[in-house]
Amino acid sequence: MQQVKYNIEYAHIYADQQFGRDQELGVLEAKKFVNGIGQPNCILTVLVDEYNPKNTNLDEDAYVQRLNMAGLNPDVVMHESDLPHLHELLQPDLQASESRSINEHVRMHGKYPCAYLIALWDLYRLGLLLPKQPYGRRKTTRLGWAAQTVVTILPRTYQETEQRAIKHISRTPYKHAVDRIQHIFF
Repeated sequence: MQQVKYNIEYAHIYADQQFGRDQELGVLEAKKFVNGIGQPNCILTVLVDEYNPKNTNLDEDAYVQRLNMAGLNPDVVMHESDLPHLHELLQPDLQASESRSINEHVRMHGKYPCAYLIALWDLYRLGLLLPKQPYGRRKTTRLGWAAQTVVTILPRTYQETEQRAIKHISRTPYKHAVDRIQHIFF
């Protein structure tokens, strides 16, 4: 399967939310980016966070339909709860202090830190962490999953967490990949 030039995440949503202004703006920013590069060069992904919310009332099919009506149909819908499974692929490559810190966070909070999950997500989208079975709900795509560059389109409130994810990656053998990660904040 060929490598796609861009894997673009847009319209991130929590499973206890409904389609709103952040998703609308994410779609608009993604459309601008896709129009600039041409859609055949990219795969469109949506990340649904049902890992953190206590209540999950998002109608995922209706959400995807709303994205389709907005003119940007996702190729893959990923669930944040799938990302911790990627930890076992990265853990052997973590520095001992990093591994201890992450494990301590999980012990204290019962969950992986958000920035670490983002690091796993970015490495997965780059094709650097490949589980035996791919995660995410996919439609038939014309392109492969792994990308030369990942682009994440999010509200500016996520900027600090995204920067911490880059720091996680920079402390792994995949540090060379940080220049293949782009962000568009709005």
